[in-house]
Amino acid sequence: MNQNATPQTYPKGTKRSCASAPATIKAKLRSSTTCSYHFLSLYEVLALIPVSKTTWYDGMKQGLYPQNYKLGRRRVAWRSCDIEDLMQKLVGGM
Repeated sequence: MNQNATPQTYPKGTKRSCASAPATIKAKLRSSTTCSYHFLSLYEVLALIPVSKTTWYDGMKQGLYPQNYKLGRRRVAWRSCDIEDLMQKLVGGM
């Protein structure tokens, strides 16, 4: 771990939650009309596409889902426009 990095801490008894993530993510997706480069974490992606992590990674291997981008040694993310395109395909919009 980088010595300058401070770990994210939460008050005792609280848990990290992504319950409000879908509304926030959908607002990000609607905020631009062109392909933007907002990056979404795996948990944000799975809040929009309700599959398990295993199913998601298997789908990536099969070419069904978009590939991730490596942002750091242990950090990956997906472009919001790639996820938006996938959502359009899944509902038959393309």
